[in-house]
Amino acid sequence: MKKRVAVIDLGTNTCNLLIADCEEGKINLVHTDRQPVKLGCEEGLKTGMVCPEAIQRTLEGLHRYKKAVIDFFVPRNNIILVATAAVRGATNKESFIHKIKEETGFDVAVIDGETEATLIYYGAKYDGTLGDTPSLIMDIGGGSTEFIIGTNKEILWRHSFKLGVSALLQEIKPADPMRCNDIKRTVSYLTRRLEPLTGAVAKYKPHTLIGTSGAFKTLTNIILMHLHQIDKPKKSQYYEVSNSDFRIIYRELMISNLEQRLKMKGMEPYRAEFMPMSVLFIKFVMKKYKLQTLIRSSSGIKEGAALKYFCDEEGE
Repeated sequence: MKKRVAVIDLGTNTCNLLIADCEEGKINLVHTDRQPVKLGCEEGLKTGMVCPEAIQRTLEGLHRYKKAVIDFFVPRNNIILVATAAVRGATNKESFIHKIKEETGFDVAVIDGETEATLIYYGAKYDGTLGDTPSLIMDIGGGSTEFIIGTNKEILWRHSFKLGVSALLQEIKPADPMRCNDIKRTVSYLTRRLEPLTGAVAKYKPHTLIGTSGAFKTLTNIILMHLHQIDKPKKSQYYEVSNSDFRIIYRELMISNLEQRLKMKGMEPYRAEFMPMSVLFIKFVMKKYKLQTLIRSSSGIKEGAALKYFCDEEGE
C-alpha cells in the first residue's frame, strides 16, 4: 500500500525536505527542497549556542516546508523532523525546539550520532552502492561527519565525529585560499581525531569510499558542469568520480578564493565557503586509508529515515 511521507533533516548548514511515496520498500520521489540555515554561525559550534539569525533562517525554511507538506497532502503522522549535530550540542536546544513547535507545529526528534550514522547507512544501501565486501561510507556535515563501514547486508562499524566542515573551519581558521600551513594543520588535526576510524579501517579493510552528503553532490556537479561542461547532468543513482577528475577539481578549489569559487558551474553558492575544506577532508581519507574508488551516492540520511521510520525497513 502506498504511503506518502515527509522527512525534514535539520542539519548544521542546511535544512532539507524530502516528500516521497513509500510502496513495497521503495521510495518514489515527489518533492524536495533545501534551505541554508548555518546553525553554526558566529562560532556557534564552539560556544554551543544557535544564534538568533540562524533560528530565524530555520523558521523561515520550516514555514515553507509546512506549506509543502500541506500542498502535497502528507498525513500529519507521516512527517518526521530529525535534528543532528548542531542542535544536539546546543545549550539553547530546548528553547529552539520549543520555538519550532510553537511556530510551525513540527515536533523535533534530536537524534544521536549513532542513529544518524545508521540512517545514512540505510540511504547508501538503498542506493545500491554497497556490495558484498566492506565499503567506507562518509557523510560530511557542518557540525559532524559520520563514518560507517558496512556491506549490503550489515553495518560492521559506525561512528559520528565532531568534525563537520563548519567545525573544522572554526577550529583551523584557514586563509582563503588555504595556505600550506593551513593544510598541514588540518591534516595533523584529522590524524589525531580520527584514530578510532583508523583502527576500524585496519580491521575491516574497505577499498571504496561512498559519499552521501551535499558536499559530495556539489563535488560531482562541479566535475560534470565546470570541468566537463555538461549543462544538465543526467540524474543517476550514484556517480563514480575518477581519480584524475578529483585531482583537477581539488587543485582548483584549493587555489581559488570565494569569489572565484562562486563563479564555478555546479557550485551551490552556500557551499562555496566550505568546499575547499570538504575536498581536503575527502583527499585525506582517500590517501590515508588507501581507498581505490570514490562514489557519490544520491541517497543519504533523508532516504534512510524514510525507509527506517515509514517504509518497513528493519532497524537494528
